[in-house]
Amino acid sequence: VYYTLTLEQPSSTSVVTVTVDGKPSPGKEVIIFVTGKPGEIIQTVTTDKNGNATFVASVGTDISYTVTVTPSKGENCKTCSADMTLVPGEIVYYTLTLEQPSSTSVVTVTVDGKPSPGKEVIIFVTGK
Repeated sequence: VYYTLTLEQPSSTSVVTVTVDGKPSPGKEVIIFVTGKPGEIIQTVTTDKNGNATFVASVGTDISYTVTVTPSKGENCKTCSADMTLVPGEIVYYTLTLEQPSSTSVVTVTVDGKPSPGKEVIIFVTGK
């Protein structure tokens, strides 16, 4: 009696977390492609309610991958891509960070059309 055993390396898994201003961002589209070949998309994953997108690579892979996220309107990239080194049998974690730019307002108080220095200006948020 002969038996054939087939050995396979366990799969490689990465969990990519997308944050906006430090908070998880659900519903973001995360694109995984072969490093150096952005046109060779391997998979597109949408982040879950915790801002996580999980990617499982082929068993025993030794290919380098790059993961990217595109900011929504009103967001900027802080870290929008990462090169992934996947390890068979292990889960590796990456974080992509987006931020909403701060805004600046300039208030000029005028009296009879001329700037009036030293006036107190109170700014508050409405509609929230």
